Amino acid sequence: ANQLIDLFAKYVVPSIDYVLKGKQTNGEVGEKLELCVPIGEIGLCQQLCSVLDAFLPIPGHDQNDIEPLYIYCILWSIGAQLVEVSRIKFDAFLRNICSIDLPDNLLYNYFYSTKDHCWIQWEALVIDYEPPIPFQFHQVMVPTTTSTMFDSILNNLASIRPFLFVG
Repeated sequence: ANQLIDLFAKYVVPSIDYVLKGKQTNGEVGEKLELCVPIGEIGLCQQLCSVLDAFLPIPGHDQNDIEPLYIYCILWSIGAQLVEVSRIKFDAFLRNICSIDLPDNLLYNYFYSTKDHCWIQWEALVIDYEPPIPFQFHQVMVPTTTSTMFDSILNNLASIRPFLFVG
């Protein structure tokens, strides 16, 4: 529990201040990040709680997985409604306050695997396309990195509570 309280202080408050107010870690205030859907501080905290419920491991998992998973949850709650340009800025912000190793590329392109204890690119999970048999155009679903990512997040969150996917 103490680790989660420490992570809250380290990531949540600064992240919300940065997204909604443009407040940097040094106290300077810059531009607010652009959201595709307006949301307030309480809404961001509610989203974070839902995502944490879905992704944090059950007791007995490796404690070294907690902070990377927490960052992943911050990314897909507080940083979920950001437009592309703002996602790049938020990624840089998280890297600035983070003290663990992160992937070199944009964090939104990765998920944290508790099985492998590392960050893995979403594109590694994309399955090969197989046309439906018999072929009917309305049944065509070509797997992409984005569809794989959303499918994974959707499957984890759907069992927790109702939610709205935008995108």
